[in-house]
Amino acid sequence: MRLVEVACKHLTDSSHGVRNKCLQLIGCLGPVEKGVAKEAESQAAKDVQKIIGDHFNDQDPRVRTAAIKAMLQLHERGLKLQQAIYNQACKLLADDYEQVRSAAVQLIWVLSQLYPESIVPIPSSNEEIRLVDDAFGKICHMVSDGSWVVRVQAAKLLRNERTESPTASL
Repeated sequence: MRLVEVACKHLTDSSHGVRNKCLQLIGCLGPVEKGVAKEAESQAAKDVQKIIGDHFNDQDPRVRTAAIKAMLQLHERGLKLQQAIYNQACKLLADDYEQVRSAAVQLIWVLSQLYPESIVPIPSSNEEIRLVDDAFGKICHMVSDGSWVVRVQAAKLLRNERTESPTASL
């Protein structure tokens, strides 16, 4: 936990490399809830998600990518990600950088598996849709992205993923 605390303190560093490595460290060592957790541990896990999520809007695309990958790493380690991250991840699909968009597609897929029946609003209307259906549409749209890296990532996620985790290639 001491390393995570130090990493959190250095997230404000002016160097993108320092922020990048701090996020990687938090993803690898940050607290995760296992079964019935103590209230303090549960709060720490939520705080880590907020800290990482705050870096989804970092000025440097490498840091934004590292933040998404740190969130995916926490998920792989057993932390149940908060559904609120979904809206942030959707905004990242329009990022100028392909690495950010590619990682965001992965995060959206993970969240669609965690909260498939949750209802999300359709921004262009007063209607609502299941999160899994919204995510499917967004991932389908990314198959026509300008970057072949993003197109391949989206296509991989659309095929049957029962035998492979989407974050296994991190």
